[in-house]
Amino acid sequence: MNISITAAASSDGGVSVPASGAKGSIRGLRLIHLWLIVPLVFAWFAASLAYIEPYDFWWNLKSGQIMMQTGQFLGTDVLVWTPVRLPYSNPQWGSQLLFYWIYNLSPYLLLTVRAIIITASVGLLIVCCFSRTRSMRVATIAAIIAYFTAWTNYGMRPQLLAFIPFLAYLFLLERKDIRPRLLPLLVPIMLFWVNVHGSFFLGLALIGIYALGSVLEKLGSEAGRRWLTSKAALWQAGWFAAAGLITLANPYLFGIYSYFFAATNDPIARSLNKEWQAPTLYEGTGILFFLNVLIFLGSLYLSKRRLRPTEVLVILAFGYLALTSLRNVMWWGWVTAPILASNFSAWFARGKTTEQHAVEETVQSETEALPATRTELPALNWVMAILLVGGALFFTPLWREANPLVPQSAKASVSDATPIKLAEFLKSTNPPAPLFNYMEWGGYLEWEMYPRYQMFIDGRFEAREVQVWKDYLSVSNARADWQKTLDHYKIRTLILNKTFHDDLIPMVDETPTWRKVYEDTMGVVYTR
Repeated sequence: MNISITAAASSDGGVSVPASGAKGSIRGLRLIHLWLIVPLVFAWFAASLAYIEPYDFWWNLKSGQIMMQTGQFLGTDVLVWTPVRLPYSNPQWGSQLLFYWIYNLSPYLLLTVRAIIITASVGLLIVCCFSRTRSMRVATIAAIIAYFTAWTNYGMRPQLLAFIPFLAYLFLLERKDIRPRLLPLLVPIMLFWVNVHGSFFLGLALIGIYALGSVLEKLGSEAGRRWLTSKAALWQAGWFAAAGLITLANPYLFGIYSYFFAATNDPIARSLNKEWQAPTLYEGTGILFFLNVLIFLGSLYLSKRRLRPTEVLVILAFGYLALTSLRNVMWWGWVTAPILASNFSAWFARGKTTEQHAVEETVQSETEALPATRTELPALNWVMAILLVGGALFFTPLWREANPLVPQSAKASVSDATPIKLAEFLKSTNPPAPLFNYMEWGGYLEWEMYPRYQMFIDGRFEAREVQVWKDYLSVSNARADWQKTLDHYKIRTLILNKTFHDDLIPMVDETPTWRKVYEDTMGVVYTR
């Protein structure tokens, strides 16, 4: 059989293979489909094994409960009794309401929603990469690298609800010239994003990057310069502007921007909170970041591909963000995944002896348009897919409690690091207030004990006055004035973590005014 094959070089250096007009294509589930199924199954399975950690979740859950019960937005902080930093904004109010509503139905349902979001994010990553290369293998490899780069950022927190908006923006902006009619979607996506998490600003950054990149790319030709004054350009600019304006549709109006700059530039957060510090090779997220950068640079070198201005802007902007904060490593991995896919595609194409040979082997390897040179067994592929998907779904958190393969010790919905017994003791004994507490337990204790008690501190670094944080560290590190600081705040109960407060606890034990009233493997409680 004689077959005519036509190749078209893509704009990003890869090879595009038309699928239309194919003859003799294999029907049924093929091996190439498993390249999509396997990473989604892995993401689902890994997410299904997680628990709710006692860090940035519980104070958000309590805030959602308060808003649900009162029917009002939070205009100030009510969970902590120490001075609040003004002006106060709560940009994740939407996440808090959603978290509380779902958690109130079932904490296992909330963990299942988390698994759905993470798996869908991997799917969107693959779609973004596939739209560049038209190769499922290349797209999957690039998406898997991006997925693992963000491995430490998949916790149960409001940022979780920003995953899909970020990747949706990336996809829409990647395809803005090919599918301009999809650009109106930017507005409702941003409306949701700005009301669930402060990272909405990254959506505006993506718009700015892709808009400026388009201008730089179009200026190089006469046809491009004509396009810049066309209705198509006006259409894009109009929807970009609309997406920016819709950010004001939130309870705090312009205050949402004040919060963003305060949170991202807070000196206390950058000095105390690891995720706001620069990545290094001494911790997990930093290792993942530098490994990603190494792979990215290697792919760029081997592909010999010339980067487009938009790609250069993406690399510079998100590279800077990642180098300044561990929290931004995830966004770097995701936003550079399509570029990585293009690099891989160009690199593989360069390895072929001729363009015709490259297209023939690409078609054969993808088995999407031509008869396969090897035997495909769709029935076996279906068996593999059913086993993979069924096995992953079997461990879905929603039926964790009833799953016979899950040991009794692992059926809980919350992490072992959660101070459940300590909170039960406090609720049953009603120790005297005010309380001084371990910061990372603040949120869970607020969930269990507010409004009976307010905490001294919790994980919201930007919400407290700087002096409060200084005093917290002074006491926690058992500095010379620790007792004087506690007297200043009239503290009557100490809730301490045995590891974090290992210097303070011996000092408290030696002070006769303090009496130990509770102790377990994680914490200790003193009163006076």
